[in-house]
Amino acid sequence: MFVDRPISKLFKIFSCFKNKISRNGLIGLFCRCKKIFLIIMKVSLARFVSIFNFFIKTSSFTATVPYSVLNTEILFLLWRSGLISSFFVEYNQIVVYLKYHDGHSAIKQIKFLPNLNKHLFAKRKYLEKTLSKQNITGFFVMSSPSGLVTSSESILFKSNFLGHIVLEIVI
Repeated sequence: MFVDRPISKLFKIFSCFKNKISRNGLIGLFCRCKKIFLIIMKVSLARFVSIFNFFIKTSSFTATVPYSVLNTEILFLLWRSGLISSFFVEYNQIVVYLKYHDGHSAIKQIKFLPNLNKHLFAKRKYLEKTLSKQNITGFFVMSSPSGLVTSSESILFKSNFLGHIVLEIVI
């Protein structure tokens, strides 16, 4: 599936045409494909968020979301944080078992932050200031070179961390 391919693999695919296409043409083709890839990724992520929020608001114990590698990584992050009970892949869908405490879902809402024209990047110092000054009940899901991480995990990194904010999880 085109959506699940990382950008580096796409560049390797297009680099095989190096002899047939000039370097500027190849870079232009790569940039156009990267933009198309980001748009497809954001649309599938927005669909995941809307479906997941629907199941949270209807107080369902199970949620069924479309399968993609990005969705499974986000669900694994939520499972590792203790916000969902479990999940498993069934054909082209993912079945998620939501966690409830005293009749209320552990997750109140998932907010999709990025805009198609604007990317939100955050350094570790910005996250420390934002999370300490504002009374945020939740965390951010960030895309980094090491994969998807939460904002609390990124604060624990000792290096100067830079990540692209993808989602906000409200607890």
